[in-house]
Amino acid sequence: MEDSQKQQDLFDLLGAMYTAVMFLGTGNAMGVQPIVDIERTVLYRERAAGMYSTLAYGIGQVNHLFLIQQTQLSFVKTDFLDRFLILMH
Repeated sequence: MEDSQKQQDLFDLLGAMYTAVMFLGTGNAMGVQPIVDIERTVLYRERAAGMYSTLAYGIGQVNHLFLIQQTQLSFVKTDFLDRFLILMH
């Protein structure tokens, strides 16, 4: 393979990964937004009543492990498909 072809393959892979990560992030943000809107109202009411701290509420809202796992799975699928397509050519 030519050096320029290898560089183009790398750029193609990086572009595909960037697109996949941005798509997942946008999808997650759009799916969570209605829930966050409703929960924000509840937070304000419960914080005013002194029920619990804002920090505990914020930590409970974020589920980093699921997002990390979803991104890794997407990367593995994309990488596998890219390698398969490169081998087919």
